[in-house]
Amino acid sequence: MFIQVPARSTPVPVQPMVGALPAMTDHALSTRPWLHRARTACLWLALLAAWSLAFAYLLEYGFGYHPCALCTLERYGFMALFLVGLAGFLFDHGRTGLVGCLAILVGLCGLTFYHVGVELGWFQLSAACTGAGRAADIDQLRAMLQDAPPSCDRPAWILPNLVSLAQFTFGWVLLLTVLTAAMIAGPAFRR
Repeated sequence: MFIQVPARSTPVPVQPMVGALPAMTDHALSTRPWLHRARTACLWLALLAAWSLAFAYLLEYGFGYHPCALCTLERYGFMALFLVGLAGFLFDHGRTGLVGCLAILVGLCGLTFYHVGVELGWFQLSAACTGAGRAADIDQLRAMLQDAPPSCDRPAWILPNLVSLAQFTFGWVLLLTVLTAAMIAGPAFRR
């Protein structure tokens, strides 16, 4: 036994929930699909930045790789990427968030390229990477040497004499930069 339902001649309007944000309704996402993709890309960039930081801290505290001064600066770049990506997702500013993430990634790409160049001897070692201070006696010198961070021009190798952590980080940041730039240059972003 089947029940036949009469067809309506006019569609029934759907009322939005009371208190719902207009940009979060299905109608807003269906009329502006780029908003959904840009917000999702911001979330992915925030998650990948968090993964990168977790990997760096795992290497430091789990495997004993202590960061040099440039590695620490690169961590700040990943922290900024995480915050901007998360803000772009949470506050419904996907396009602005992606542009901010791209700006951070371009700066981070330059910093990691400089780090690789310092390791390979292309660039002069920065003042932040050199030890500063003088020891009055041998005990102070020992304490300074034990507490000194690693030098930026000595690579920490992932694959011996093939790929250093700075080179790996540069490749990772370059990949994220290219993908973010492609998302911004795509047709869905320009609508």
